[in-house]
Amino acid sequence: MSSKKYQNLLIIVTSVISSILGSKVIDMYGWIPGLLTAVAIGVVIGLGGKYLFKFFNKTE
Repeated sequence: MSSKKYQNLLIIVTSVISSILGSKVIDMYGWIPGLLTAVAIGVVIGLGGKYLFKFFNKTE
C-alpha cells in the first residue's frame, strides 16, 4: 500500500475512535466535554500519525 492509502486509513480509524470515545464521554459528562474529548483524540492521533509517516518515509 502506498503512503497515501495509509494516511487515508489513519484518518478513518481516528474518526471512528474519536467519535466512539466522544459519544461515551457525552453520555457520562455532557456535550462540551464529549466534543472536546473527540477533538483532543483526533489531534493527538493525527499528529502522531503524521510524524510516524515522516519517520517511516525517511527510513525507506
